[in-house]
Amino acid sequence: MRDFLWRWKSSIGLIFALSCVLSGASHAQAPAPAAKAQAVRTLEQLKAGVEAIRIKNGTPALGIALVSKDGPYWVAGLGEARPESKLKADENTLFRMASASKLFVGLAVMKLVEEGKLNLNDPVRKLAPEIRYQNPWEEQHPVLLAHLLEHTSGWDDMHPAEFAWNKADDMPIKDALAYHPHSRTSRWIPGTRMAYCSTGTVVAAYIVEKISGQKFEDYVSSHFFQPLQMRSSTYYQNADVKQRGASLYSDGVLQSYEYHLYRPDGALNSSAHDMANLLQFFIQKGQFGQQQILSPASLERMQHAQTTLGAAKGVQSGHGLASMTRSLGNTQVAFYGHAGRVTGGVVDVYYSPALQQGFAIMLSNDDYDTLDGIEELLQQFLLQNSLEKPAVTAIPAAFSHIDGWYRRINPRNEMTRYVDDLSSLTRFSINGNAVEQGGLLGGSEISGYFSGNTLTDAQTGLSSAAFVQDPLAGEVLQVRSNLYQRIATPVVYGILAIMAAWMFSALLNAIMVLLLVARQILGKTPAAPQLTLQILPFLATICWLLMKFAGDLLGDSSHDWGTVSATSLTVMISTVTYAALTIVCVGLSIRQWRQHGMRHWHATILSVLHTCMLAYLWSYGVIGIRSWA
Repeated sequence: MRDFLWRWKSSIGLIFALSCVLSGASHAQAPAPAAKAQAVRTLEQLKAGVEAIRIKNGTPALGIALVSKDGPYWVAGLGEARPESKLKADENTLFRMASASKLFVGLAVMKLVEEGKLNLNDPVRKLAPEIRYQNPWEEQHPVLLAHLLEHTSGWDDMHPAEFAWNKADDMPIKDALAYHPHSRTSRWIPGTRMAYCSTGTVVAAYIVEKISGQKFEDYVSSHFFQPLQMRSSTYYQNADVKQRGASLYSDGVLQSYEYHLYRPDGALNSSAHDMANLLQFFIQKGQFGQQQILSPASLERMQHAQTTLGAAKGVQSGHGLASMTRSLGNTQVAFYGHAGRVTGGVVDVYYSPALQQGFAIMLSNDDYDTLDGIEELLQQFLLQNSLEKPAVTAIPAAFSHIDGWYRRINPRNEMTRYVDDLSSLTRFSINGNAVEQGGLLGGSEISGYFSGNTLTDAQTGLSSAAFVQDPLAGEVLQVRSNLYQRIATPVVYGILAIMAAWMFSALLNAIMVLLLVARQILGKTPAAPQLTLQILPFLATICWLLMKFAGDLLGDSSHDWGTVSATSLTVMISTVTYAALTIVCVGLSIRQWRQHGMRHWHATILSVLHTCMLAYLWSYGVIGIRSWA
C-alpha cells in the first residue's frame, strides 16, 4: 500500500518537477560524497555504531542478526520493544516481517518440487482451476507456477481494496483470494515482463496448501519453523505476539496491529533469534544442524529468475523465485533474500553466498534513515576485505546502439501507470566502457560495465542487462528486472516543454486571479466574461491539486484509499470536475477569441494546456477513478 500511496500522492509533484528539467538532466553529476567517519572494522565498532544511529534517529526498537558460515555472532534486540510500557527489546522480540514472509512461500514450493509433487512449469489453471484470474494469452502462454513466484504473471500488485481489508487473521486463503480477484489480470504475455505482484505469491501458497493437504501455515511450521528451531515465528497475533511483539510507530504515532488479507504474503511475525537460524540455513545451503532441509540446487534456483526474457540471455540481477537480489553499495557482491515494509515497520533479510555472511535488520518504525545508516555500517564491516573484480572490456556490438531515451514498460500497478510513464523516462548512454543511466530529475548512476559480452551490474557483480524481443513492444532493453522501450528524443523534450508551459501558465493565472480579487476589493469590478475566463482555469488547477492533497487533508490510510471515504470520493469528484471545468474553459476561450481576439491569451493558453493534461489523464483512465474498486 505504501507504494501505491506514494505514487498517487507524488504524481502532481512529479509532473511539476519534470517541467523544471528542460535539458541535460540525464548527465547531471551527482554531488561529491561527504567526508565519512572512521570506517567500521570490528564487531564492537559495529555494535556501537548501530546503537548510536538508533538513538540519534529515535527508533524505539531494533532487532539485528549477523550470521557467518560458522554460525550467528551477533543476535540482539536494542531499545524498547514497547515504549509505552518500558518493555526492553531482546533477541526474542517479535517484529512484523511484512513481505519478507514471501521467502517461506518460495521455500515451501521448492520443498514440494523436490518431492516430485509440483513442477515450476505446471500451469496454474491445472493446479488450481478454482482460483479466478484473467489471461488473454492463456491458451498459448498459460500462467505457470514459476510466474507467480518470479512476479512475471503480468498481474497488478494488490489493489487498494485488498490493502484496506483489516479484520481478524483467520480467513482461509481460498476465501481471501475470492475477495477481490480483479487485480489478477495479465497485462502482457506471462513470462515476458516482471512486475512485483504480492497476490501471485498468495496463489502459490494456496497451491502448497492444496497439494500438501495441510494448511499453509501448518506446512511451513512443520517443514521449516520446527526443524530450524524458529519457535517464536507465527503468522497470527497469538499470545507471544501480544506479549513480546514490538509496537510499531510511524511518524511517532503508535500503530494498531495490522492484519493481512493474504497472510502468506506479509503477516509473519519473527525475531532476531529466528532470523539468525533462517540465515544460517541459507548460508549452509539448505542444511541446519545435521539435517538437510532443502537441497543447495533448490536455493540456487530461488536466487535467479528463469522466466524473464533477459534470463534466456544470461541476466541474473533482479528478482528471483520469491527472492530479491540486492547489494550493499557498489561493492559487486550479490545478496539474496527479501525486504519487508509495513506502516511502522521496516525489515531486511539478506545473505551472500560469496561472503558466506547474512544479516537481518528489523525496525519498529519506518525510519529509512536508520535503515540506510545501519546498512552503510554493514557495508564497511562485511566488505572490508575486497573481492577480485572482473576485467572491464570494450563495448560489445550488441550494446553499441544503447544510447538514447527510454520508458519503462512493466509498471507495478496499472492504476498508477500514468505516473510511471513519466517518472520512468530515463537515458542510457555510454561513458568509456560503462553504461550510465540517468533520470529526468537529475543525478547519474553507473548501471554497469562490460565484462565479456555482458553488462555487469556495478552493484552486485551479476550480469544485469540485455536487449530482448518483447512480443508486444518489439526490441526493449532489460536492466535487472525492468524493461525499457526506446522513445524518440523529440517526444521526451516535447513532454517537458508542455509540462513547463503548463506550470508557468498555472502560476501566471493564479497571479491574475489575485489581481482580479484585489480589483474587486478596490471596487474596480471587472467584466463578468473576463472574470469567468480567469477564474475557471484557476479552479481547474485547484481540482488537479486536490488529487494530490486529498490524502493529506482527509486521511491517507489504506482504509481511506481502499474504501468509499472522504479521500477516495474527493479524488474521484475532483478528477471529474477537472474534466468538466477544462471543457467549459475551452469553450469560453474559443468564444472570447472569436469576439475579442487574444486579449486574454494567458487564460486561453492555460485552457489549452489543461486540455492536454485532460487528454493524458483520460487516456489512462484517471478521470472518475474509483480507487476502492
